[in-house]
Amino acid sequence: MKPVIRQALHWAGSGAAFIGIVFVTIRLKNYLANPALNNISPMIWVSCGISATLYGVANVLLALAWRHVLLQSEVKVTRQWVIKTYGITQLAKYVPGNFFHIAGRQGIGMAAGISAGVLVKSSICELGLIALAGLSYGWLVLPLIVHNLSILVPLGLLFFSLWIITSLIKRNLGAHILVCFWLQLLFLFISGAIFAMLLSIFAKDDNFSPQTFLLLVSSYIIAWLAGFLTPGAPAGVGIREWILLFLLKNNIAEADLIMVIVLGRAITVIGDFLFYCISCLIPKCKV
Repeated sequence: MKPVIRQALHWAGSGAAFIGIVFVTIRLKNYLANPALNNISPMIWVSCGISATLYGVANVLLALAWRHVLLQSEVKVTRQWVIKTYGITQLAKYVPGNFFHIAGRQGIGMAAGISAGVLVKSSICELGLIALAGLSYGWLVLPLIVHNLSILVPLGLLFFSLWIITSLIKRNLGAHILVCFWLQLLFLFISGAIFAMLLSIFAKDDNFSPQTFLLLVSSYIIAWLAGFLTPGAPAGVGIREWILLFLLKNNIAEADLIMVIVLGRAITVIGDFLFYCISCLIPKCKV
């Protein structure tokens, strides 16, 4: 590849990230302009800051998951390069169209000498696996449909499903793809746990049972999945919030739920921006 083309691809990927920053700034300004946020206690703001930091660090799991997909295609990439590339392009998912972050990684990856075909396949594989990971948590929302259902039933179905999926992936796709899947599972659980704990703190409820916690975690993940699968929705904006209200309106006070949904969205935006900042601090490195 000619140096000028390589440089153009690199700038194209970085340009997508810059556009993402603009949209993130606009989005965050709208969230924080909500008048109801003026009545939030300092403790909750501290909790939000910790949650945003945790979410930002958790994004590293997604970058490492992408690395394992590339490794399965026998493309050896360093952790530093993967985290930096993934981080500086991730903000572009907030740009309407919901594909600019993938296009950004494609451009930077090609500039680094990785085959365009391999990068496309890695993105498709990554997206398919995280959708499957999100869908796996769907068993845990069964108590919303079947009342008085013991938590042991959906947990058993979840573990059984994961056992089957793990066996199939390991046998047909390879060990690196399996690692990718489990890293994505962990990321989604952390994301849902942040939402559940924030709701517990905001509602001032110290008696959340394990079943309630898992129900909140899984509801968040299913809402995320709905937004993820909706074409053109930047980072699932609007879709995720509507699904959460639909699933939990009969279990959580609506005022608390709406406020936590707004705070949760702000946390994810800030977390993604923190991940971007962390990525920018990583020294320029080779693939």
